[in-house]
Amino acid sequence: MPQSPDMLPNVDRRAHKRHQVRLRATIGLNDGSQVKGTVSDLSEGGARVKLQSEIVLPERFAISIGGQPHIYRALLCWSNGSELGIAFEFEDDE
Repeated sequence: MPQSPDMLPNVDRRAHKRHQVRLRATIGLNDGSQVKGTVSDLSEGGARVKLQSEIVLPERFAISIGGQPHIYRALLCWSNGSELGIAFEFEDDE
């Protein structure tokens, strides 16, 4: 008899190892406005971000992390109030 999902072991199916961090993040929106937050989990493929306030974000946006000059293209994977999960989009993903 198959087990219910609640009874299965908690398995991390992510392609990249996550790292616990605490880095500033700035999300840039198409209208030129910015949303501030903090990255708490970071991997090669994405991040978990806690925003300073709840906001509805578009499916795709730009994000800078840790005060670095590099701007990442991000895909919104999930959102729960002021917390969200993103996947980084790279040019070869298209």
